[in-house]
Amino acid sequence: MSEVKIVRFVRHAKPEKALDFLGRYDLAVDFDANQLLFNQLIDDPMPIEAIYASPLARCGVLAQAVHQHTQAPLYYLDGLQERDWGEWDGCCRHQVAPDALAAYYADPFNYVIAAAEPWNQMRERVQQAWLSLLQSEASHILCVTHGGVMRLLCQQFLGLSDHTLFQLGIGYGAQITWRVSVTPTTPFVELISWQSGALYDAV
Repeated sequence: MSEVKIVRFVRHAKPEKALDFLGRYDLAVDFDANQLLFNQLIDDPMPIEAIYASPLARCGVLAQAVHQHTQAPLYYLDGLQERDWGEWDGCCRHQVAPDALAAYYADPFNYVIAAAEPWNQMRERVQQAWLSLLQSEASHILCVTHGGVMRLLCQQFLGLSDHTLFQLGIGYGAQITWRVSVTPTTPFVELISWQSGALYDAV
C-alpha cells in the first residue's frame, strides 16, 4: 500500500535588490512581499505538519515565521539551496563579460562558469533532498526553496527538456503543490495546484 503526501513548494519572496545571478549570495527579502506571502500560507486551509527549507536567509525568514505560527517542526536541507553561480554569484548581467554571457545563453547546461556548481551536480543534490522529504513522517509538507530547485523538480516530474526548462516561469512567491504516492519503487507524483508568484513580485 502506498503512502500519500501533499508537498507544497514555495519560492521565497522577492529579494530587496534585483540580481540576475542570485545563488548562494545571501540577500534579505522585501519585508512587505514576505509578509504577504506569509499571510497567504497561514490562511490556506491546507495543514502544515513539517517545514523544510533552504538554509539561505531569504528562505529562512519565511520558514521561521511559519514555524513560529504553526509550531510545525522546521528542518534545513542544504540540498534545497539555489545553484552556486561561482564567480557570477551576486552579479547583474552588465557585470559579466558580454562574450561570456552570450556563450552561456547559447548553451547554459554545458557552459562552464568559474567555480560554479555544474547543473548535473545540482540535479543530484536536489534529487537527494527530494528523497529526504519523502522520508518525513508528515503527510502535509511545506518546502521553502528557490526557483532553480523548483524548476529542476518540475523538469523531473513533468518530463521537460533542458531547452524548455528556462522557459518555465517561476516567480518569487510562486507555489507548486504535488500529491505524492510513496511506493517501494518510484513515487507517483501528481500536480494538484500551481499558483503564480506575480502578486508577490509586484509588491
